[in-house]
Amino acid sequence: MLSDFLSNASPTVQTGTGFLSSAAEAGSGRGPLLAFVGASDAVSWIGLIVLVIGAAILGGVIGRRRANAPPRSPVGHALHLETMLDQTEALLWEAKVVADGDVYEWTVELQPSLLSRRLFPDVGAKRRVRLWRDHDVPEIDEMHARAREAILSGRDSYRQEFRILRGEESMWMREMVSIRRRGPHEYWCVGLVVDITDRRQAESARWASENSLTEILNRADCLLWRSKVTQREGEYQWQAFEMPTSALYPRLFGDRPVGLGAKLWSCIETPELADMNRRSLAALKSRSDGYEQIFPVINGEGRKFWLQEQVSIREQEPNEWHLVGVITDITERRATEHAVQQSERRYRSLFEHTPVAVIEADFTGVGRWIEGLKAKGVTDFSRYLDKHPRELLRGVAKVRLLSSNRSARDMFKAKSTRELEGRRGRIETASSLRAVRGTFEALWRGQNTFGDAVEIRDMAGAVHSTNMRWWVAEHDHGLDLSQSVMVFADVTELKQVEADLAAQREQLAVTLRSMKEGVVTADREGRVQFINAAAAAMGHVAESPAVNRTLHEVFEFTDERTGKPVLLPLDQVAQGDLVAEFPERTILTDMQGTRRLMEGQLSPVHNARSEVIGVVLVFRDITDRDRLERELVRATRLESVGVLAGGIAHDFNNILTTIVGNMTIAELDSPADGTVGLAVREAGQAALRAKDLTQQLLTFAKGGEPVREAVDLTTVIQEMAKFALHGSNVRAEFDLPGDLWMADADRGQIGRVVQNLILNGAQAMPEGGILTIKGSNQDLVKPSAPNLAPGKYLRIDITDTGCGIRKDHVSRIFDPYFSTKQSGSGLGLSAAYSIVRKHHGLLEVQSEPGKGSTFMVWLPVVSRAAPTHVVESSAVDYPPGARVLFMDDEPSIRQMTKQLLGRLGFEVTTTADGAEMVRVFGEARAAGRPFDLVMTDLTVPGGMGGQAALPLLKEIDSEIRVIVSSGYSSDPVMADHAAYGFWDVVSKPYKLPDLRQVLQRAFTKSK
Repeated sequence: MLSDFLSNASPTVQTGTGFLSSAAEAGSGRGPLLAFVGASDAVSWIGLIVLVIGAAILGGVIGRRRANAPPRSPVGHALHLETMLDQTEALLWEAKVVADGDVYEWTVELQPSLLSRRLFPDVGAKRRVRLWRDHDVPEIDEMHARAREAILSGRDSYRQEFRILRGEESMWMREMVSIRRRGPHEYWCVGLVVDITDRRQAESARWASENSLTEILNRADCLLWRSKVTQREGEYQWQAFEMPTSALYPRLFGDRPVGLGAKLWSCIETPELADMNRRSLAALKSRSDGYEQIFPVINGEGRKFWLQEQVSIREQEPNEWHLVGVITDITERRATEHAVQQSERRYRSLFEHTPVAVIEADFTGVGRWIEGLKAKGVTDFSRYLDKHPRELLRGVAKVRLLSSNRSARDMFKAKSTRELEGRRGRIETASSLRAVRGTFEALWRGQNTFGDAVEIRDMAGAVHSTNMRWWVAEHDHGLDLSQSVMVFADVTELKQVEADLAAQREQLAVTLRSMKEGVVTADREGRVQFINAAAAAMGHVAESPAVNRTLHEVFEFTDERTGKPVLLPLDQVAQGDLVAEFPERTILTDMQGTRRLMEGQLSPVHNARSEVIGVVLVFRDITDRDRLERELVRATRLESVGVLAGGIAHDFNNILTTIVGNMTIAELDSPADGTVGLAVREAGQAALRAKDLTQQLLTFAKGGEPVREAVDLTTVIQEMAKFALHGSNVRAEFDLPGDLWMADADRGQIGRVVQNLILNGAQAMPEGGILTIKGSNQDLVKPSAPNLAPGKYLRIDITDTGCGIRKDHVSRIFDPYFSTKQSGSGLGLSAAYSIVRKHHGLLEVQSEPGKGSTFMVWLPVVSRAAPTHVVESSAVDYPPGARVLFMDDEPSIRQMTKQLLGRLGFEVTTTADGAEMVRVFGEARAAGRPFDLVMTDLTVPGGMGGQAALPLLKEIDSEIRVIVSSGYSSDPVMADHAAYGFWDVVSKPYKLPDLRQVLQRAFTKSK
């Protein structure tokens, strides 16, 4: 019984029981806390809400919690509790549970109450029941399983909710059970059951309402929110912000909880949030009944939405407002509106800038006029207008011009559409009135388009030929006469073009015949239909016989590298799929066997319907251009080598100067017939042979210019041939007329050219042979070579009968360091080529493998008086003890030259650069011991050279004679020293005789 349970309960239970009784008697609205002792001596607290209305007590369970309750003194209110339970909607049961394996035997007794009498009306005074097995409880199996699991797991309590079905109605119960172990297989359980049917029904109704609202919001694809705003001390505070979820909610906020309230807008990117807040605050301050706004947001995925928010404001009481807002996704509508606006702008832009005249007009009045005629019984509109011609003008007056584009205003020479409307009579012609009549007749027939060729005037009276097109927009109910468009394409110039077309065709034929490019047109099968004069000349064919023959029959194209025929892709080009370029190095061999390098292309010819009706072959002779390009490439290579070669030669010549000079001193100090003297002379000769190599390198040096004079090449050629072929098995045959012109050349440099070419020809005939050297005068009015200027030239041909040169080597034969000989340096022909080009001449080669080669040299002839040095016959020796100032940056050269000049009887002072030389020169002159002669190096790396110092020396002594020396023997100063202010020149390396000779000239009375 309950009294037994309470007697065994903890003091806290007894205290709680007493409190329950006291609360009921006092009418308290807060329930007691009732606890049961469990197996683990823990205490489960169950809070009961007790509403006391009169003498009735209504209870419900509101929660439970665990705690270690301190023991309290027992209170004996068991009997009083039974009386209270008998009057409440709660059910209290106790049970003894005996476990026998998997079988649990329950002995249950009820405590009488209002709820127990409703659920168990037949129990009466008996308190033993089968509990829920006597009722229709769908969850009964789960309930027993839950109880068994709680007992087996040693828990001290469990709770559950379940239904009791009573006909078509259901009762929802909440049951809370406390478990106490009494023995190994015996348990004592006490259960408290509360009827929660009303609460569950209320929750179901609330869930149904929320689901209904959510479904509405999902279907409406919008957000609904409400909030309360209060004003306290001038500040507006948003409170109780609510926003039910909808289909739009996750698209905007993702999985963020609704509970964030108004802070949701801060969770996504809301660019106009500050403006939105100001707008709502302004509405509240102005006591407005609502406001509306459109704003963009960007969700967490970066997607942009446009939202429209409509907010209603209702004042609840002073300084308190209730706000309800509806937010709609208008992104698609916004995009549609934007697209419509863009379409309108595009249309207006096209309308205004289209190159044809466009006029928008309203034909509504015309439509009413036509309907009126039909109402009057007119059935034949055309005949009616014939009988009443003035009626046409009535119809014309009913056309309203709405707008015109720039092209229309320009064509009609009108400043505005209003002017065009007001002065319409000036532009009408008989032709335009016929066209207007045609539009009226089309409307009569229910048609919305009409077109015709129209002549119309502009405001200045000029007549324009146009193609006019008129149409009316259509809608679901027929024609929209308020939207009519007239387009006038001005074809006045086109008419003139058509009139001039025949003349232009003749001009085109004349042009094609005068072109340098070959032009050939053929049909789709490749049969020639037209060939211009240039194509006929390049193929050496007559125009008439070539027509109707195939392109491959008329022209023979081959690949220069392979010798195989070049087949033009006629079929592919005739299909219109290809514009075929000639392969590189395509050769045209004409009917006479002449081979010329060509470039060109084969293209399709289309008619007005874009159909391929044939092909056109355009080609040009690029033989001369190719030669010029190769010359340019070769010259570029030579120039790049020249920069390097000049530096190397300069440094090498400085070294040779020291070697040759010291060898000269050693030779002077050694017996001429002694062993040392012979060795010194041999070493000196070897050093001088090294000078020839530097001379070849200097040929490439940038800026090197030959010292040109009138040269008799007959003598030079014969001397060089005799020298180069001495002791060989090659014999030279000369064809040099006695009237050969004098060449304008540097004798020494041209001698090296001739020598190199003769040696090259001799080396090409290792078994011996004849080398033919031929000279001729040529007055080239139109040179055959594109890089020769018109003028008089001396041509030298050197022909051998050797092995010839391979085709792939011909283009590289003049490249620096290119050689097919193991012992060749690759500089001989390159040097020859460079020398000839610096003489403004030309060096070319023609060769055929197995038959020999011919090198052809063109040199300009003398067109001015040859420069000569006039030296008085009364030349005197240089005075002994004369003072010489010598400058060079190389210490070894300064020491060697000082010894050589000392041997000649000079007093020598040496300096290392131009600045020191000028200083020493000025100091000597100021001291009354001036120098009689100055010898200076041309350049000094990183310092002042002789060329820069010369003006400073002339400022000190304008009559001083300065001799320049340099390892850059091809420098422009060395080639024409007098033009730069020097008295004489000596090239490094120099020997004692060289110095003696230049000094002898320097001390003569005149030059």
